[in-house]
Amino acid sequence: MNKRLSTAIVAMLALALLMPGCGKYGKEKFARKVIDATYAGSFDPLRPKMTDMMKETMSDYSVSQVGKDLEQRYGKVKSLKLTATEKLNEGTEDEFEHETWDVKAERGSFDMKLIIDKKGRLAGVWFVPK
Repeated sequence: MNKRLSTAIVAMLALALLMPGCGKYGKEKFARKVIDATYAGSFDPLRPKMTDMMKETMSDYSVSQVGKDLEQRYGKVKSLKLTATEKLNEGTEDEFEHETWDVKAERGSFDMKLIIDKKGRLAGVWFVPK
């Protein structure tokens, strides 16, 4: 393999790992942005990576209420760990990936469930007590 081709392949792999939905690092970085935005009470920083339906249905008021509740109940987030992924409607126009994240916080842990469409946009999020 020539040097130029191998450099291009390394650059593409690095880019893929940094994109949300591509590689563990990208997924973890995106999941961290979702939990941080929830705790901050606004999904505004996520809007470019949300589906139109999510943009329409997620108000800052509802996000802030959920963020306040999570922080009061569990405290600050210490770590995130991807525990499960599942493809939904694979091979169709409505293909999604369902991710389950174990969120460890100061006073316990909970699951964060994300639905990511095939374009890497956030299509759903919910939090489940353990």
